[in-house]
Amino acid sequence: LKREEVGQVLMQLTLNYEAPNFKDSVKDHKLHHAYAQVWRTMAQLQKVAPFSLGKVSKAKRKK
Repeated sequence: LKREEVGQVLMQLTLNYEAPNFKDSVKDHKLHHAYAQVWRTMAQLQKVAPFSLGKVSKAKRKK
């Protein structure tokens, strides 16, 4: 296989991928809250906040 062909296939797979919203699929309120807390905590540990279009997270600006 040529590198360009593999790249084209990977690009198409990436562009067509639709991830489900896991947090919205959780019906148990307490479990949903726990997942949301974990998500927030992990998001704060990232240098670039998720879904921020490249903005540095508040937690990382202070350091």
